[in-house]
Amino acid sequence: MMRLLHTADWHLGARLADLPRLDEHAWFLDWLVELVRDQEVDALVVAGDIFDSGSPPADARALFFRFAARLAQETRCRSYLLAGNHDAPAMLQAPAPVLAALGMTIIGDTLPPERSGFPLRCRDGLIRGWLGAVPFLRPSDLPAPPPGADLEARRAQLVEAVADRYTAVAEALEDARSPGQFLVGTGHLFAQGGTLSDSERMIQVGHRLGLPVEVFPPSFDYVALGHLHRPQRLPGAVEVRYSGAPLPMSFAETHHPQEVVLLTFGDDGLREVAPLEVPRARRLLQFTGTTSTLRRMVTGASDGAGQLGLFGAGPRPTLPAGDDGLLKPGWASLVLEDDDDDDVSALLASIGYRVVATARPRPTMTGQIVLDLEPVALSALEPLAVFRQLCEEKLGGPPSEPLEHAFLDVLQAVGTDQEDA
Repeated sequence: MMRLLHTADWHLGARLADLPRLDEHAWFLDWLVELVRDQEVDALVVAGDIFDSGSPPADARALFFRFAARLAQETRCRSYLLAGNHDAPAMLQAPAPVLAALGMTIIGDTLPPERSGFPLRCRDGLIRGWLGAVPFLRPSDLPAPPPGADLEARRAQLVEAVADRYTAVAEALEDARSPGQFLVGTGHLFAQGGTLSDSERMIQVGHRLGLPVEVFPPSFDYVALGHLHRPQRLPGAVEVRYSGAPLPMSFAETHHPQEVVLLTFGDDGLREVAPLEVPRARRLLQFTGTTSTLRRMVTGASDGAGQLGLFGAGPRPTLPAGDDGLLKPGWASLVLEDDDDDDVSALLASIGYRVVATARPRPTMTGQIVLDLEPVALSALEPLAVFRQLCEEKLGGPPSEPLEHAFLDVLQAVGTDQEDA
């Protein structure tokens, strides 16, 4: 029997409402080491977006190295970390020789299929399975579409290229494995059937509808995916899952749980899939409504009337971070629908929240309601969507098909140039 833990989308170095989240990430990584130790996990797979950017801050890198050292010191678990679209492969791979001595394998660049297989060893040293390591596939990893190809042709070519990649990796693993050894695939992509959160963006040109789950060959016992922050299983014969992000990466993501996935394999393949909820280290509140409604909720919470659940109380972490085990203060994002002058900051501070983002609805000239929300990071924007919105604003309508094709050609060329730089 062998146990494997699947996680993804750590986004070390990320900020929320321009506030650092190093303490939350530190808490999660400590919790993760304890989970690996207590559950006697043999292999840890991180399916991309270890860092939030290609040039993460020094404190985020230090936190990562601290985690690698502690994992090696306190467990017998080997780990496999793959680059996502937020990671810079060269930066991620730079310390790979040192991390290899700690039992950590880094896969930043896409490898040839015959070199993409990594043996998965149990604690007894025997090979129990194989990992087909496919990181985020960048434009330079895939065939360039012919000039002038329409969106459907681009999409068909993308699906075929990705399917060919996974088929070649699976065939190489089939050649390497012995009877009774399982196969695990990886990926960092948007697959059909997956549910997006508001902090995610489409990746890969022409990839708006996602890749069909059929790109993963049936020889895989499990496919560990990253990119979507909501934990979910995709429909299909193969067990394909997004573990989701371990921290809510936006206030909207507080409405679903954060998870890691514990897998148990035997000689007959995958035996058990156990999603494990990640306890939340800090309360996050997203509220839309009137000040009077907020006041009533706060009064009910402070009076012990059972309203704390509305404020993202969540499960308690086990590590000390204050008198109730949570990092202080909680953070709140508010959209207030009235002009009440009450000091909502003081109101929420009375139950342990700091207001970090506020907005009020404002009417536009067309009568539509638009919210003045906090600025959106450039990394959260999809180029094609921005281009279409710009055409709506400047041209009074969507771009023509030739104009959109020209934009996609330029975008493909720019992406390839950046990868080659």
